[in-house]
Amino acid sequence: MTGFDVQRTYDLASKTYNELRDLSSSLVTVTDTITRNLDISSGDRILDVGCGTGSVSLSAARLATGAGSVVGVDISQSMVEFARINARNAGVDNIEFIVCDMDEFNFPAESFDSLACALALFFSRDMPEVISSFWRLLRPGGRLALATLGRNILHPVSGAFLDLAQLYTPDLDVSAPWNKVEDLSHLRRLVEEAGTYERISLDHQDAVMNLESAKDGWEYLMGSGFRNYIMQLDKDTVERIRRDINEWMERNAIRHLTLGVNYVTAVKST
Repeated sequence: MTGFDVQRTYDLASKTYNELRDLSSSLVTVTDTITRNLDISSGDRILDVGCGTGSVSLSAARLATGAGSVVGVDISQSMVEFARINARNAGVDNIEFIVCDMDEFNFPAESFDSLACALALFFSRDMPEVISSFWRLLRPGGRLALATLGRNILHPVSGAFLDLAQLYTPDLDVSAPWNKVEDLSHLRRLVEEAGTYERISLDHQDAVMNLESAKDGWEYLMGSGFRNYIMQLDKDTVERIRRDINEWMERNAIRHLTLGVNYVTAVKST
């Protein structure tokens, strides 16, 4: 049992993800940090790669006043549909959402003033090439704002889940795409080697998400990339793991999760 199906994972996870996006303090923090790092001005044209249900896109569009606009792209049709609904409900109209694979961009060179990619880069098939394409799409002086997952990913429920998943399904491959860029120094080198830049800055934040009940830990798994492993298991095994996770969290009075996020912000050379 191998492979990580990004599109199907997030098509299935989109509803739960969308419900959690404004409730999770850590996801709100990622949105706010990425938006701040973009340093948006009136009239800017912004590309949001791996836009999900539109949090960063909406935040950026509110700042890109005047002739400014945002294009949000995501490989998941379901995520994009939720993003369009969220934009419509928010009354934000200087925004467009497109179903697109980040490995297959066809936007013209130097067509954006800034580019965001929050918690999605590690899903690309060729990260060096994708980051090079980010640089090509930015005008001289444009800003690149990346966020990737660090070493704490929905800790401690994620580790408990993966251990149980492999215990009950020994042939399950639980290698995770996000582990490819958990090392902040490695992420910096990828950005440095992909293009020419004037400035680059790094940051790391560990956000704590408070849970109303032990059952909420399972909901975060269902609304994240861990859904990929859940959808490879039979229903009885999923229910067994869900029950074990809930009992374990209740028994140990676990009422928070930790999400580590790495940030890289860079400015393209003029």
